[in-house]
Amino acid sequence: MRFPTFSAPATSLQVTDTFAGYHHNLRIGAGEFYDMHNMSADDLPVLSPRKPRGVVISCPGATGVTYADTYGLVYTKGEDLWGISGRKLLSLGLSDTPKQFIHFGKYVLILPDMKYFNTRWAGDYGDMGYDRSVTSGKATLSLCDADGEAYEAVVSGTTPPATDKLWLDTSETPHTLRRYSDATEDWAQVVDTCVMLTAEGIGGSGWLYPGDVVVLSGIQGAELNGAVEIRKLTANSLIFPGLLEETLTQDCVEYPIRVQRRIPVMDFVIEAGNRLWGCRYGTNSQGAVVNEIYASKLGDFRNWESFQGISTDSYVASIGTPGAFTGAVNLGGYPVFYKENFRHKVWPSATGAHQITSQPCKGVLSGCGGSVAAVPGGAIYKSEDGFCLDDGTSQIPIGDAFGAVRYHLANGHCYGDKYYVSMADEEGNYHFFTYDLKKRLWHREDTLQARCFCRGWALEEERGILWDLAGQVKRTKREEAVPWMVQTGDLGLEIPRRKYLSRLTLRMSLAAGSEVSFWLCYDHEGVWQEVGSVYGTGNRTFSIPLRPRRCDHLRLMLRGKGEAKLYAIIKTLADGGEVL
Repeated sequence: MRFPTFSAPATSLQVTDTFAGYHHNLRIGAGEFYDMHNMSADDLPVLSPRKPRGVVISCPGATGVTYADTYGLVYTKGEDLWGISGRKLLSLGLSDTPKQFIHFGKYVLILPDMKYFNTRWAGDYGDMGYDRSVTSGKATLSLCDADGEAYEAVVSGTTPPATDKLWLDTSETPHTLRRYSDATEDWAQVVDTCVMLTAEGIGGSGWLYPGDVVVLSGIQGAELNGAVEIRKLTANSLIFPGLLEETLTQDCVEYPIRVQRRIPVMDFVIEAGNRLWGCRYGTNSQGAVVNEIYASKLGDFRNWESFQGISTDSYVASIGTPGAFTGAVNLGGYPVFYKENFRHKVWPSATGAHQITSQPCKGVLSGCGGSVAAVPGGAIYKSEDGFCLDDGTSQIPIGDAFGAVRYHLANGHCYGDKYYVSMADEEGNYHFFTYDLKKRLWHREDTLQARCFCRGWALEEERGILWDLAGQVKRTKREEAVPWMVQTGDLGLEIPRRKYLSRLTLRMSLAAGSEVSFWLCYDHEGVWQEVGSVYGTGNRTFSIPLRPRRCDHLRLMLRGKGEAKLYAIIKTLADGGEVL
């Protein structure tokens, strides 16, 4: 008896063995994933979960963390600075707000509190600014030289005296002090006249320094109010350039004298070229509305109003573009300040003639100033519709992977070859992503809400845990087996109509104790069906065949826990005739 014979359906294979990263769009490339949880670019092109994080320290209530040379790892909590051992190091009078740390030589500056501490000497710390009012006792103002030596027997008048050696010439304005020279038989001008202001405690206790520019107010009977440079000081006296016609005494109870070393109110502050640079849009400390960029005196973070006409002076410039500043970065030694739609780059000059260029661009999104981070070759920041890489001349979009999801409140950091960022979606849920700078790929990790970063460490907002993201600290308690997930895009839409997806084969490995389950969702039905699971017994590779039902298209999801590697996804296509 003869039986009919049937030809086996023709089949073909499509192999994906090079995996990419996160791409949350409707149509994505082979090897990309529509969604993921706790995945990493470390082993690409092999797909694998991230490494377990280490717990460096638990410090609930911490407001910031940094690394400070001889102190090592330190954090701020309440009003104080604490060490990694949990020991209080310094009482600084800090506010309970998130902190920014700026390293300036041997100093660490703490903003927005405008405090500082010396990383090499525990006794050097305090306020960047200075504000003291003398409200008791009497103040004396007298004429002296730069060393504080008083000028005696000064004769004032419009014509020179006959015998005295010092003459206050009042024939012209401004008045000048002159000294008679026997050699020239003429009255030469004394060019370095100073005033000594003496009052109880006016010089502070180590918080003012020679060279500081302070603003004096409340002085009666002489035109000495305003900005002056301190030449010399003691706890009870200040010596600064000026000219007096006579010694003055003032009752400080009735007329208090105020001394201020003022720090401008600033929205963002960075260090570049041995200066601090800052910006402000809004009202300043005097109540005036400003739109300005500032620089401190060269090598001096305490002085912002030193305008002596020399190259080391402080700097201030008004900006014409509208809107608030949203971020700042030191980009290859050049201070760059962003608004949502503008970029302002400062070109520092050795002579002090700094220049600023303004450029319309996709700037930093409001509320995302913390996302700005210098990376090799530029800076990354969160813009209105994604992320941008500023290479110094142009802003290159690198955020297409996020699709239509809009994020805000981004806070980022670069360490090694990775950019880490924590940000909230439109519903207020936080997401933690990494961007691999070499592979140029995004990966989503988890829901970590990071308050701040330092050298690959992240301070968790809610629990106050300092996490080691990069595996630097070996002796730390590490997470247990990390749960992970990846979800593909639509599989099958690219298949010709006469064919269908008959089998999926996954080539992978699982470490002992790890596990993975496989889920399929057909034709956008919204229902995920588990079709298999595997438990790891070692690091050997194996193949998992999955046979989906006949459909137009499907999505594949892997849910796992622990160490795993996915080497390939093999799609077997079979000839299904004209009709599915």
